[in-house]
Amino acid sequence: MKKNLTAAILILLMSLQIFVGAYEVTKLSEVKMSKREMDSNGKQIEEVFRSYLEDGNIRKEIEKGIKEGLTEEYTKESTEEELLFLIKFVSITISTLENTKWKLVGIEYLSPEEASVKFEITAVNIEKLDEQMIEKKAEEKFKKKLGMSLTDVIGSKLSKKEWENTILESIHTYIGILSDEMSKIKEYNTDTGEIRMHKVNGQWKIEEFF
Repeated sequence: MKKNLTAAILILLMSLQIFVGAYEVTKLSEVKMSKREMDSNGKQIEEVFRSYLEDGNIRKEIEKGIKEGLTEEYTKESTEEELLFLIKFVSITISTLENTKWKLVGIEYLSPEEASVKFEITAVNIEKLDEQMIEKKAEEKFKKKLGMSLTDVIGSKLSKKEWENTILESIHTYIGILSDEMSKIKEYNTDTGEIRMHKVNGQWKIEEFF
């Protein structure tokens, strides 16, 4: 479960808001590429970077990770506190990323088939969130929909499918509330990041975040 979630969250480190604009395109001294080749490949890399963000993959990937890892053994071995933590952790991760702005700032070719893509991240300062208020709102909304609290539902005996529905419904509920609260925050944090991309069979693909 942890492995699936980690992989999903790494993939999630792409926001729905991306700003391309002007960015630097360079190469290592030993890489033999003309400016025309660098620019042409740069446009392909930019398109992969952009299109992945616009295809709605953020929630798809995290939900896929949950469904793959939410085995009967996991739910039996996990405590109510652990499951509640999972719901909150995933919810705030998705909400933060969907309210994050990414700016492509540079592409460096390590070879004609490998590139390091650098970007700048501007994210909402989540320390400004009122966690207790958010939890209260989520609990009230969940209880209104299902007729019982989230804690009561988690404490009951559920089938694997019921667990999936409960966990995902809980995440969606939290995300809705978190997104509303994050839109009110005017304080942001800025950082930088980097991903590696490879050209496979003529197509550029995202390899990993680091």
